[in-house]
Amino acid sequence: MKTPWQYPPASPLALTLLLTLCSGPPALAEPTPALTTENAGLLGGSRLDLSLRNLYRSGNASEWDPDLLPHHYSTWVQGIGLDYRSGYWQDRLGFGLSYESVINLRTRTENGYTDNMLPPDLGSFSKLGQAYLRYQQPGLSAQLGWQRMYNVGVIHARDSRAAQKSYHGLRLDGQSGQWSGLLAVVDRTIDRHEPGLRRFYSRDGRHQLNHIVSGQVKWESSKNNSLLYFAGEADRYLFRQGLEASWQALPSGLRMEGFLYHNRGLSWWERRDFSRDAYHFGLKASRELGPFTLAGGGSHTWAKPQNASDLGFFYFNLARNAVGRFASPAYNGIFDYMHDRETMLFASLSYRPQASTRIGMAGYHGAGMRAQHVPLRHWDVLGFIEYQPPQLKKMTLRLLADYGHSWKRTRNGQVDVASGQQINKPKIGSGFQLDYLLPLL
Repeated sequence: MKTPWQYPPASPLALTLLLTLCSGPPALAEPTPALTTENAGLLGGSRLDLSLRNLYRSGNASEWDPDLLPHHYSTWVQGIGLDYRSGYWQDRLGFGLSYESVINLRTRTENGYTDNMLPPDLGSFSKLGQAYLRYQQPGLSAQLGWQRMYNVGVIHARDSRAAQKSYHGLRLDGQSGQWSGLLAVVDRTIDRHEPGLRRFYSRDGRHQLNHIVSGQVKWESSKNNSLLYFAGEADRYLFRQGLEASWQALPSGLRMEGFLYHNRGLSWWERRDFSRDAYHFGLKASRELGPFTLAGGGSHTWAKPQNASDLGFFYFNLARNAVGRFASPAYNGIFDYMHDRETMLFASLSYRPQASTRIGMAGYHGAGMRAQHVPLRHWDVLGFIEYQPPQLKKMTLRLLADYGHSWKRTRNGQVDVASGQQINKPKIGSGFQLDYLLPLL
């Protein structure tokens, strides 16, 4: 087996970045509806896309969280995807297939850490991304099989790596006027950084979770004016419900968003992070002023730990191998501002000098939490550049840099407050991502 530094550099097929952080925290995007052509038939209404993603990430974590991050790591990969979606036979039945490959161009790491982009052996890999049947009728649609799910009730899969995460199960969607809803049941997953099938487990690995059930109801009177309620359960492990609201004032363009989440540990919950119940509340306001976009807001978390001297946390995933829906600005892809009694404030500014370019930065600060009665705080600052060449509308280049301070952790992941105070440790990161979508059919 090759050591990380023995992988030779290779020329990228295209160029790329890191997480999408545009005006403030990254929004968790809703899925884009598949393009259908009425009466075109199974093959006549089909579509085939080639997607390329060149992705590089580098970081220096010093002694921050040594069990998770090495002192320095860098990962450079090339992602290639083929996505085929058929039309509908008799305007009712269709199917979809996706195939993905990730090539390790150059990786250097001290402990195998690649930020969930490569397998533990750092090898390149290929996998089946999606394979599902589709059904539609007026007001109702269904998908059965391996499929990507973004904000499907409590289920989510972030689009921030070279490959995509997919779930195996059934999804039903319905719509009537301003109301829409969905139900989903999944039992397995294929993760972003490897080709193997995975079951869901409790975090301690003692219990296999046979399924995750999820649903939501949404009322949308107009664009950016909506109210959504969702709920779901990871088999006997964790129940989550939440409200997400969006309102935009016209003609000022001021947009307000609110997020309220509740977690309840069930019979297999091992009471890690929080004892029984946890709550999180977040607010975000944004407005466009000519070429500028301003945003700001905050959040507060209640996640009481079983041991009062520990640091509680709002667990935003559903289980091991299962990503949970969490759109609050308290998650920004770098630090998690979701600790017990934590109040987080953030502000961001982006500037678009021309239609093809956007430049911005955001700052976050969290405080109010305690570990063994020692007060804690952390913060980070992010900067990004996004460029879309006018000649290539389907190409996007993003550059990102971040710097922040958090607390030093012990080898078992606990906050190191043996000295009676917080020990600050910096985290520095950078990256780029180049995405290109080429329609082949």
